[in-house]
This record gives sequence, C-alpha cells and structure tokens, in this order.
Amino acid sequence: MDQGLAAASFFDFAGLTPEQQPWARAAFSVLVALLIAWSVDFALLRRGRTLAQAVTRGELSAEVDTRLRFVRRLVLASIVIFGIAVALGQFEGFGRLATSLLASGAIAAAVVGFAARQTLANLVAGVMIAITQPVRVGDWVTFEDVYGEVEDVRLNYTHLRTPGNQRVIIPNEKLASGILRNDTLAIDLIDLEVSLWLPYTT
Repeated sequence: MDQGLAAASFFDFAGLTPEQQPWARAAFSVLVALLIAWSVDFALLRRGRTLAQAVTRGELSAEVDTRLRFVRRLVLASIVIFGIAVALGQFEGFGRLATSLLASGAIAAAVVGFAARQTLANLVAGVMIAITQPVRVGDWVTFEDVYGEVEDVRLNYTHLRTPGNQRVIIPNEKLASGILRNDTLAIDLIDLEVSLWLPYTT
C-alpha cells in the first residue's frame, strides 16, 4: 500500500516538485479507484436490470435479488475505501501518523467507536438482513404502524414505499431489532373449517 497503485508507481510525474508528487500520486490513486468503482457499478447495474426482469418473470427469487443488491453496494464501498487508503499511503508522514495512532490505540478506538457506533450497528444489521432475509425486495411489510413495499435494502438503511407513494427510510439496526410483520412470506398451512353439532344433553 505504501507504494500505491501499480499504475501510480509507473508514472513518475516528471516536472513536479518532490512536495507535489505525493499529492499527484494520491489524486491519481483516488481517480483510478473511482474509475474502477464506476466501471464495476456500471457492469453490475446492467446485470441488475437483467436480474430485475428475471425477478418479474419469476425466474429469480426475491432472496437472491436482495443479496445481489447488497453485495453490489458492499463491493463499491470496499473499492472506494481501498483507493482512499492507497492515496493516504502516498504521504511519508502517514506511516508515522498511523504508528502514533496505534500507540494510543485505546483512546483512538474508544473515540472512533463511539462516533461510528450507530453507523457500524446499521452496517452489521444490514449484513444480517441480507443473510437471514427477514425482508426482501418486493415484500409488503408492516413496521411500527408503517405499511409498505420493500423498495431497497442498502448498507445502512432499508427503503419502504407506502401505498400512498411515500418513501419511508428505516435504519437497519432498528429494523433488525424491532418487531416486523411480513405479509409476503408464505406459510405452508392449510385453512380447515370444521363444523361439529352436539346435542344439548351432552
């Protein structure tokens, strides 16, 4: 990571001063990461349209569609985070800064953990929702008196669309820990009504 992306190392950025070169390499690394993320997103989006049509035709289950949507966003976030990390690695002082932060890791972990607690909780809950599938894209659900269709399951939030065409955004951590009624999930039960007449003397 200290050497940056291979492409960034290939270019020596001749004509720039030693102070400018790390910034140029960092910008180049971020640009390459964004281009890769855009290319991957474009390919996955085209594939997603095909899969959405397959879901409509009944050729693909809603469970698979929900997982693929979540994986797509997870891949994009990973590419962008990796690009930012590579960009930061272009600066010589970043290594010393990382060492200093590791030396005071307990304080840094406490501060960062407290600040990002809710975000991380939503992310972990989103992963669990994608795996366990209590809700799927296209399901009609009721959550805290809100009734609507699951429009999308994202990294941190789940989007519902009500019959009145209103969008309700629910944090995944709240959705995973709350009581949810899914009206789409079928239960393999058969309703059977039996009438039994008994005389009054019994």
